[in-house]
Amino acid sequence: MSREEHSLERAGVGHGESVSRPGRGPSILRRFSFRVACCLAGALAALLIGETAVRLFHLDSEFDVVYNGNFQLSGNTDLRYELRPGSLDGSCVISTAGLRDREYSFQKNPRNVFRIVILGDSVTFGYELPQNAAYPKQLEAMLNRYSPPGAPTYEVLNLGVTGYNATQIVEALRVKGLRFEPDLIVYGYVLNDPQAYSVEQEALDILVAQARKRQSVARFLPRFRLLPLLAKHFTSLRINRLPVGLHDPGFVAYEAETHHEYFLALYQDSEAWGRVRDGFADLARLAGAQRRIPVLVAVFPIDEGQGFSPYPLRELHERVMAEAQRNGLHALDLTPS
Repeated sequence: MSREEHSLERAGVGHGESVSRPGRGPSILRRFSFRVACCLAGALAALLIGETAVRLFHLDSEFDVVYNGNFQLSGNTDLRYELRPGSLDGSCVISTAGLRDREYSFQKNPRNVFRIVILGDSVTFGYELPQNAAYPKQLEAMLNRYSPPGAPTYEVLNLGVTGYNATQIVEALRVKGLRFEPDLIVYGYVLNDPQAYSVEQEALDILVAQARKRQSVARFLPRFRLLPLLAKHFTSLRINRLPVGLHDPGFVAYEAETHHEYFLALYQDSEAWGRVRDGFADLARLAGAQRRIPVLVAVFPIDEGQGFSPYPLRELHERVMAEAQRNGLHALDLTPS
């Protein structure tokens, strides 16, 4: 008996029986198919769980766009946009409360702190100036430097935001400024405060439109909420510069030396003037009632670089001051200064 026959006999295979060796092809394919099916089933289950969580906890994708490093969209429909907390502001940062200022506690010591909240647009913000060079911080330094012994410590908070109009400025007081328990409110009023347009809002709107185009998955799968949310994290939506030039109409008029006509026409527009009228009424309501916080409306002149003799927009200052006083607010014309 040959060695091979002996081996077959020990294995229980007699003469005349054929030997079939186990084939590996079908079993490997089955194992591979099973693993692929498990991976697909796991991925599908994860997507379904994620979609359920997104819908259950309302985690819909929102466009996180940033313009010029400091401006972001706001969930407040009246503010529309706001300063981005923690963003770089020269050598400083925007505070956690969204102010162009240092950090303040909401509660103050009423015995030795006198707190002033200043509202306004780019003039109050201190456009193109370092944070500490904006006039609210200069005022704070002067008050503390020249106050007599025993006087309280003065804190002057800068709530100015570039591009804000009267509606947004008063809303900023309601949602942010009043939380700091001010003893005095100053509204740094500038003649373009009635207008609706702002470069910042227009820029953010353009960035949102760009973001929508980039998130193509949101267009093809509109019923799914998880996939657009995931796509947001793989899409760069924070853009500091725009490829298009945007210009404030008031600034354009100033450059063209037609700003007298522009501002006179602006104050003849009933919708624009309505923002000022309603803003002052809301300001008086927020500061009055139980709070009884005095309010000063300080009207800034338009700097023409050639002096103010005669200043052609004085009648607009008088109209603004009369409206402020009609609502029980104090008014100050800064033109003589």
